[in-house]
Amino acid sequence: MIRALKENFKRKHLIQLLILTGLFVVGMFVVYGNEIHPRMEDIYTKEVIPTTDDTKRIPLEEGMVLSEDVIFPEDQMLGIGVELYSNTDKNQGSLLLSVENTDTGEVLGTERLNVKEILNMEKNLPTDEDVWYFNVPFPEQNLGHLGEPMTLTLTVESLGEKTDLYIYGNEWEDADHPLGFEMVVRTYCYHYSYWFWIFLLLGILLYVVLVLAFLLLLVVKADWHKVFIPVGIGFAIVYNFLLPPVTVPDELNHIATAYYYSNVLFGVEEPALDDLSEASIYVRRTELNAFPEFKAGPDLKEYDYIKKNIMRRTDAAGEEYAELSQYKESDNFLLYLPGTIGLSLGRLLHLNGVTTIYLGRFFITICYLLWFYFVIKRAPFGKAAVFLFALCPMVLQMCCSYSYDAVPIAAGSLFFMILCDILYEKKSVSNKDTVVLAILMFLLGGCKGGVYLPLCLLILLIPTDIYGSVRNRRTKRILFLAAAAAGFFLCTFPYLLQVLGVTEAATKTQLISESLTPYSIKDVLTDPVHSIWVVINTILMYADFYLKGMFAGPLGWLNIDLNPFWIYSLLALMILGILPQHNEDAQIQKKQRLFFFLAWLLIFLMALASMFVSWTTKGNLTVSGLQGRYFTPVFLVMLVMAARNNVLVLKKDISRQVSFLGVALGLIIVNNILSSTQAL
Repeated sequence: MIRALKENFKRKHLIQLLILTGLFVVGMFVVYGNEIHPRMEDIYTKEVIPTTDDTKRIPLEEGMVLSEDVIFPEDQMLGIGVELYSNTDKNQGSLLLSVENTDTGEVLGTERLNVKEILNMEKNLPTDEDVWYFNVPFPEQNLGHLGEPMTLTLTVESLGEKTDLYIYGNEWEDADHPLGFEMVVRTYCYHYSYWFWIFLLLGILLYVVLVLAFLLLLVVKADWHKVFIPVGIGFAIVYNFLLPPVTVPDELNHIATAYYYSNVLFGVEEPALDDLSEASIYVRRTELNAFPEFKAGPDLKEYDYIKKNIMRRTDAAGEEYAELSQYKESDNFLLYLPGTIGLSLGRLLHLNGVTTIYLGRFFITICYLLWFYFVIKRAPFGKAAVFLFALCPMVLQMCCSYSYDAVPIAAGSLFFMILCDILYEKKSVSNKDTVVLAILMFLLGGCKGGVYLPLCLLILLIPTDIYGSVRNRRTKRILFLAAAAAGFFLCTFPYLLQVLGVTEAATKTQLISESLTPYSIKDVLTDPVHSIWVVINTILMYADFYLKGMFAGPLGWLNIDLNPFWIYSLLALMILGILPQHNEDAQIQKKQRLFFFLAWLLIFLMALASMFVSWTTKGNLTVSGLQGRYFTPVFLVMLVMAARNNVLVLKKDISRQVSFLGVALGLIIVNNILSSTQAL
């Protein structure tokens, strides 16, 4: 690789790289000014011992020693102190204020005040607030104390005879307050100035990704699947940080399900279940404490919590088991295998809840990178488009999370690319292809209620001459269809029986829809005209929403919506990446294109129908709950079907330029996500 770089790197590449670096630096300054600096500038006050109706002024006397135990309220504080009052200008003496860690005794800061600085509040105070703040300042780099106990001690070292000095306090008498009051304690907090360093580190990472994409795609001209690994790692790290656990829809349910299968490995039996609506799963207390800190819409406090806890081990109390009020999402453990391995490893290493949950995500991310490495490698054409699809926001979000949508996305994409490779490039079905296709069809048949079975039927497009003989074709078709049927009947059919009410077990859909009164199959059969109208109305109203949702969002519980301009720019780049070149035959026959269309249409209608009879309340004029991400597994089918033809042909090969522009656009989309988290 280095040798190829030396041979191919020209002066024009150096100039382009310098221009690219300049644009990136300008962009970084813009992002810093718009997104990062505002997060660091917000200084605010917070009373850790607040004023009450019983707050009053208590006179200070020489020799007094007052102390209060408080909890560090934020990760980063500028200062902590008490509130004083005086009605004279003749104050003399000094006060000492010190702060130490209650557990370790470490002195966090001290400050001495010459009380002659305190002027008559009634005459000289330039504001209407009758308070003089006496604070212990904290250095900005004093981080990582959120939630820790600290002791604030005020010592009255000396007071002059004419000094008239008071402290604000609340009436409170116990063993720790022999004088009958507690001090009002106020802190000054800084909103996470360490964001600059996080921004710098992630910025350097993204710059490395951009330079690698430039060198590998435009200079070395490396294979797309080899370029994908370093570029994908960079984007996966950033997405995992900006979209933390539980950000992805239903991810808490999926984490709980992965934990259920981890419990199976550890031999932990789940709590006895008397009421299906009160299902729960055992988790360690450290995970149970972590879950409430994760939010559907991430905010600064959540990022701060992750930063503080990501490297900590858990203690004995954290290893105890507690019940999490969640239920098992699916009986198909294959959908959760990588996450289960990561969670189990975190438990074996006694890592804390945050690290353990992220370790599961780490294993899922590795699977995503390896899986799409082979998707891109097997693509017989349009590698630039497949490369960009693998880096799409929706693919990154789902495949770097616990969501089981990642499995049909990866399996559907690999299945279709292997099929295209067999049809248009290899012209043969090897034993290895047979095994891989059968496994992929089993996975596709076993998830999302069987809606992806029409994709599996595309296997019928492989003609006899590719199989080699009629007998070989018949044998392998039976094997393929049997694998898809096995996946459906083993993993999906029992779920459908539950939804239809044939079995007694309840499903998530049933539990949620008890109060919704959804449409039923009977309603469809008795009033088909109304049902058809609901479907048509849904398509007319939400076609754009479904299209964007297939590859770009909205991300994370519909809270993070990307700018439509960048979304459709990404779609345009993928279309350019799939178009045939002037010397390249599109190859797709009319019959094959028709089968692609019918498979996609059937999947769309099956998903629409399943949501119509299980999630849509009677009387609604549109289908509820349907998301564009449900069709991400067949996005490449739609792209090939629509754009791979002889009508639009590129006169020049611009696929590598398209891929690089897509990577650069990915950086803009990352900033779009950052802007959205700023607003939350």
